Amino acid sequence: MPGKRGAFLNYTEAAMLAAVNDVRLHKTLIRTAAKKFGVPRITLTNKVQEKSPMERKMGPTSILTPEEEHKI
Repeated sequence: MPGKRGAFLNYTEAAMLAAVNDVRLHKTLIRTAAKKFGVPRITLTNKVQEKSPMERKMGPTSILTPEEEHKI
């Protein structure tokens, strides 16, 4: 039986940034900020602890530079 897959990126970068700022400024706890801004608690924890970058990039990194890709 396949595993249950969760919701995929159902939040905006602005909401995540606002939640991270609230937690870093000691306004709210991580759990409270996650509920308030509608972002995943584990992802918020990773962003606050700087274990993952603030911008979201999916997939492998690009081998070619943007200039090389444009030439192709």
